[in-house]
Amino acid sequence: WELHEDTARAGQAAGWQDPAHAPADWLSGDAADPMILLYTPSRSGDKAHQPDFWMRRTVTIPAGRAASLTHLHVARAVYDGNDTPLFAAWLNGRPLTCLSAERGDFDQCFELGGALREGDNQLVLNTHGSPLSGYAFLGGTPFRRYPHMSAPENRLWFDAVNFDAWLRVGKIEAQLRATRAGDPDRPLKLMALINLLDLTTPLCEKYGAYQHDTGGAGGYWCPMTGARLARSHGLPFSCEQGGPPNSAADLQAALTFYLMYGNDAVDMVFGVGHYRDKPEVAAWFDQNLQLIHCIGKMTLPTPPIAVLRSTRATRLGFEEPWNWDIARGALQGVGRNFAYIEVPDLLNGTADQFPVIIDDGTVLLTDEEIE
Repeated sequence: WELHEDTARAGQAAGWQDPAHAPADWLSGDAADPMILLYTPSRSGDKAHQPDFWMRRTVTIPAGRAASLTHLHVARAVYDGNDTPLFAAWLNGRPLTCLSAERGDFDQCFELGGALREGDNQLVLNTHGSPLSGYAFLGGTPFRRYPHMSAPENRLWFDAVNFDAWLRVGKIEAQLRATRAGDPDRPLKLMALINLLDLTTPLCEKYGAYQHDTGGAGGYWCPMTGARLARSHGLPFSCEQGGPPNSAADLQAALTFYLMYGNDAVDMVFGVGHYRDKPEVAAWFDQNLQLIHCIGKMTLPTPPIAVLRSTRATRLGFEEPWNWDIARGALQGVGRNFAYIEVPDLLNGTADQFPVIIDDGTVLLTDEEIE
């Protein structure tokens, strides 16, 4: 790559943000394909605040091939569950339409819309500060998202996703079995299971383990990370803070969430100084010791309402469980408490303890589960 620093400075001064306003010599194709990096004030997940990262390449299409190439596919980076911003793409000066969603899609797919021609083509990408993390190719395959593919492709996706989950859970069980064989009484904590809750809850029951949230549950109301599912099975549950509290309000909010979840433990994983050396935080801690001591000493009644939330559905990429989960505020707004159950709980008797079960966009059920 050739970095045109003068061009970058000139472009930044001119305020251009897309090729339509780029310096003419940059788009002419006469110079070597450049990389132009324009820094914006701060780096974050919001592409409006990412540094612009422009890449240009010449793509040569043999005679007779242009008509069969209809889409551009580019790999997308996802770090710690966070989707990087979608790229912006231009082909021969024409902006391409991206078919991928802002969240949830790993493939960035652009419609070429007839912009491709035989011979040399100019492709321009603005990655919005994200790296080109893998493949980038032109092809005749359109954008695909489960379950709106062909039946064989849907089956391949279903099998691949669940095979990956099976491998992970197999490794978890091997570790649980080995640890329990060496120490029958050791507390066994399973952290951040997220899309494996349905498969690991039976392991917690079998090996005397418990599930744990690694930070989100102290930052916002997210009982779906395991707290209320553990309660349905009579299992413990614990949380930790995603970051040390900077104010008394931060600590109060986190402790309120932990009490509402019915936590059996809270892991204060940060240095004592984060609490002791902030006068406001230390004072709130000292004033509320009795409340803090309630963690792990509560026996919560079994609520009459269970929300059926399928981890299998979220694992496969369905958004319905997020869109229809009335346990994220609606039930509390009418004064109702709740627990979660999983699809396997329909068959193992766990669901029988709840007079009312509200489906949360389960989407996928086997014939046995439907019956």
